[in-house]
Amino acid sequence: MDELEQAIRQAMALRRRWTHAEVRQVLHGISSCVAGATYNWDQGNENWGFVDMPLGGGAQVSAKIPLILVEDRYVEAIRDCAVQAGAVLLSVSSFKTNVFHVSKELLETVFGRPLTSTVNYDMLSISDLYYATVT
Repeated sequence: MDELEQAIRQAMALRRRWTHAEVRQVLHGISSCVAGATYNWDQGNENWGFVDMPLGGGAQVSAKIPLILVEDRYVEAIRDCAVQAGAVLLSVSSFKTNVFHVSKELLETVFGRPLTSTVNYDMLSISDLYYATVT
């Protein structure tokens, strides 16, 4: 099983206690851990919140399940925030590298709707995951 798919399955098991208030708290907490970081999330309309780091890149927080995806270079700075939130933290080298495999059916269960067929779920990047779950 792919590490992203495994992280999603772990986060699904914790889903019942993941609220919008917790998502916002995690986004705020992560952005507070790195000087100059900011977060963006439109509660109720977006499946993902983002923390933009001052040197580029950042973290992506799911609004559906307690899952935080973060670029390797920031993982140590935000690890405590993820642990305190009880979220699953997955560190990735890049949001743009197609190295993950995730079952489309699993994602459809998480996001509660059919997902696009234009994404290759066998060679997925984190950016592709975002695209697939918002279109």
